[in-house]
Amino acid sequence: MAGKKKGHEASASAAGYLYQCRIALLSGLQAIQINSNLSISVERFDDVAFDQNGTPAELIQTKHHIGKSGNLTDASSDLWKTLLIWSKLVKADVEVPFRTKFFLMTTGTASPGSAAFYLRPVEGERDEAKADAILLKIAQTSESETNKTAYASYVALSQESRLAMLRAISVLDKAPNIIDVIDEIEQVLYHAAPKEQIGNFVERLEGWWFGTSHRRDGQ
Repeated sequence: MAGKKKGHEASASAAGYLYQCRIALLSGLQAIQINSNLSISVERFDDVAFDQNGTPAELIQTKHHIGKSGNLTDASSDLWKTLLIWSKLVKADVEVPFRTKFFLMTTGTASPGSAAFYLRPVEGERDEAKADAILLKIAQTSESETNKTAYASYVALSQESRLAMLRAISVLDKAPNIIDVIDEIEQVLYHAAPKEQIGNFVERLEGWWFGTSHRRDGQ
């Protein structure tokens, strides 16, 4: 039984890293059309990050779930692990939210009325103050040992710092899964090869990309 559990964890970890790499490739292809001066990295500043001359401009946390939706509830470990990472950055430098954008990209769903729901980039629904109130209540009342450190880190920030961080956060829920990302990459590159060859072209590009990102991570 323990062997099966370890095997599942290893499989999930491998899928998570593959997902990061594919999201990085897709994001890079989309971003180069807007700003070719940015550099992209995997597991350097964050899961995926864009930086300019070593200064992060966008930090992306990716959360991929296998065989379940992974709903982003107010006590979700996905949400709080992410907030812990970003809260530490803000505590170390209160100016970070004013020069860096934070993105939580998840295959899960942000339920209506949840903190994550209010942090989606949807006009008319976004409300950082409501999200903060929900997160504070959870942090002060939840007995989750898994999220304990994250709760403490969030509560330790001043209200001004919390709201500044939340304004910089965009929750991108219902993101394409590890398979669907390939379809989106093919759509971005539809002009790069004949229609019947685009799959082979993307497969070769992805092979090169995985090798490049793997070496840069020093793994």
